[in-house]
Amino acid sequence: QQTNGGESVENQVHQLANTWSFWLMYQAQTKDKKDNWKSTQKRVLDFSTAEDFWRVINNVSSPSRLSYADYSVFRSGVSPMWEDPVCAKGGRWIVAVDRFMRRDARSSGQEEALDESWLNVMLSLIGGSTYLDDSTGEDIPICGSVCSMRKYNCKIALWVGTADEDILMKAGRQFKESLKPLIDYMTNVSNSTSSEEDTTSRHGGRGPKSVVRPKVIQFEFFSNDNKTDKSIEIPFADDE
Repeated sequence: QQTNGGESVENQVHQLANTWSFWLMYQAQTKDKKDNWKSTQKRVLDFSTAEDFWRVINNVSSPSRLSYADYSVFRSGVSPMWEDPVCAKGGRWIVAVDRFMRRDARSSGQEEALDESWLNVMLSLIGGSTYLDDSTGEDIPICGSVCSMRKYNCKIALWVGTADEDILMKAGRQFKESLKPLIDYMTNVSNSTSSEEDTTSRHGGRGPKSVVRPKVIQFEFFSNDNKTDKSIEIPFADDE
């Protein structure tokens, strides 16, 4: 099958608005965590088409299968480091979730929600239309995003290169939309576990371990020059 220009559909590429870099970090368990983090942070490749993005994603493990590793997707030329001059202008929206350690339906459901949310975040970055300032129509200065997997918890963060609170809140609300699978899952499992605990306690038994759902998605500034006494945060779930 061919397009009007004579190019076959199979050979078509979908150019992205920007070039992005995929980073990988495997963190060994050492005392000097800062130097270890810098030395193990590797830029795997740059991509500027949708096809190249999917080649990367289809050839790396899902984040839920990792421990002590970070995946990062950042604008080309920007490093996933606080000291990067672009990143230093702002900070990061971050949410941390405890991981279920038992291999059961709860852990499987959480893994699926985590992987889907991380994919949503990446697609929102590279798509080029999600992070727009609706008052000006200009791009919000997004640096990139990081998915950090550890043995007992996972974190997803959106790095933003500005300290403007209005712009930060707009970016934060869009970030929350991308996290909907994880938010919905943690809300549902938290409610169901609480219900099971109430029923079990009335019968004198012991129920499953309580699930603690995050209360907020928090913003953290990288530079002390930008920090204020006011907390910048968004409720994790709409019922908070």
